[in-house]
Amino acid sequence: MAELYATPPRVGQLVIAIGNPYGLDFTVTAGVVSALNRSLPLDHDTKLNQLIQTDTPINPGNSGGPLVDVQGRVVGITTAILPFAQGLGFAIPAATALDVIGQLTERHRQGISRGRLGISGLDVALDDLVQRSEQLGQSSGVLLLEVAPGGSAARASLHSGDIILSLGEHKTDTIDTLRKAVQALKDSSPWRVSFLRAGRRRHVALVPA
Repeated sequence: MAELYATPPRVGQLVIAIGNPYGLDFTVTAGVVSALNRSLPLDHDTKLNQLIQTDTPINPGNSGGPLVDVQGRVVGITTAILPFAQGLGFAIPAATALDVIGQLTERHRQGISRGRLGISGLDVALDDLVQRSEQLGQSSGVLLLEVAPGGSAARASLHSGDIILSLGEHKTDTIDTLRKAVQALKDSSPWRVSFLRAGRRRHVALVPA
């Protein structure tokens, strides 16, 4: 069974992507690591950093599948492609995935954001132009990956893709600061949430579960 391998791959190293492109189960494609530490904008206010670039054929349905080396070790999680381009695929490094797993495990163990907010999220860098236009005073936030139906965040009309900037008077530029803000506000309600959506700063009142 393959395991996440924290040591970064090398440029030119052979890698294999496993996934279900266009619904074709258990498809295997091979290529090489083309570059490391690439950045890829998701939209005008969000981008992914420190990505592995590979020429391994990746298509819709591959995302979330493993990128493995010839020894079967998972070096990355396939994530994105550039539209209309060939041989330009991207994967999140295994070390990043391990770090996120650690954050989620700790948060679930302490019963913080999932129980009170109904979310899962990831630290994300903010676009410089958005920082200036919205006068944010911070360079990162918490990107919502999942908003549980019926949870506190969903009832406040937050959804995946939103970037939480603050909770009450507490800036939430990382998952850890979000956790601390939840702890600090646990005896008060409602909570004022500041967040980014489509590059614009918005506010909403949230009643924690």
